[in-house]
Amino acid sequence: MLQGGVLCKTGLKRKVNQDRAGMLADGDTCLCYIADGMGGHYAGEKASGLIAQSLTDWWDGCHEAARRMPLQELAEHFKELLDGCASQLNREIPEDEYCGSTIVLLWLNGGQYLLLTAGDSRCYRLRRGLLRTEFCQMSTDDVYHAKGPEDAALEGKLTNCIGSQYTAHYTVQTGTAERRTLFALCSDGVYRCCPPVSLQAELAEAFRTDDLKPVLDRISAIVCSHGAPDNYSLVVAQIK
Repeated sequence: MLQGGVLCKTGLKRKVNQDRAGMLADGDTCLCYIADGMGGHYAGEKASGLIAQSLTDWWDGCHEAARRMPLQELAEHFKELLDGCASQLNREIPEDEYCGSTIVLLWLNGGQYLLLTAGDSRCYRLRRGLLRTEFCQMSTDDVYHAKGPEDAALEGKLTNCIGSQYTAHYTVQTGTAERRTLFALCSDGVYRCCPPVSLQAELAEAFRTDDLKPVLDRISAIVCSHGAPDNYSLVVAQIK
């Protein structure tokens, strides 16, 4: 049994929400995603919106057949879909502009998971045991690391994403998703304003309730208490 919840907010300082987030579910199968449009560039919401619509269209037409696909084959399928989004952006965005979005995508089906990421949006996993709750960050923050003074200005910048001028490099993980496991996808607007210890404490409450809305509301309140300077998104999928 799966339960989930989605939080996607503009924040306190931005005028436009460039994040798109969703959870599409059918029985014990679901597809969760966060696409964080790149602020400071041309129409980041266009990139994230295109990704969200493409994933929704894919779900409507393909998710039943995808249940029978090996996970690595399915990963290649998702890469092709996302690369198609980048190609469309390249055709539609003015040559002197750049438009892009991160992606964190989670497929759950029949006790298995596929995680695909590009960029700095994160995926956390919580597993509830008898004595403790394990909490770990499954993804890595995919940002640039300078090699010397000549490229020091790029340190910490996001240079890998689904965009109009670059080919994305995806990280893929697969594994078993046992009962009493919770996955949390979040944009940097969440984890920069909600410390991991606070996020863990709030998400751990999800194991004690069938209503995730209060959990998401409290996390939103923490983000806002720290100023919420960016759009922020969180998607929670729990295997009961």
